[in-house]
Amino acid sequence: MSESELERSRRINARPNTEYKKVLELMEKYKKVLIEIANDYPELSQDKARMQNLDHIKWAKEALK
Repeated sequence: MSESELERSRRINARPNTEYKKVLELMEKYKKVLIEIANDYPELSQDKARMQNLDHIKWAKEALK
């Protein structure tokens, strides 16, 4: 590899891949929501279970925005 090719390669690799970072941030956001839902205590009363369900739906919608 010539020196100019090496320099070009370094410049290309040094540029931040913004699309990749956006995907990573999005995946981290989804992961946080899934962790919250997975670790949420399952409610036994019907009213509380309904509220919990609505909370989970709200969290998912917020994550998708």
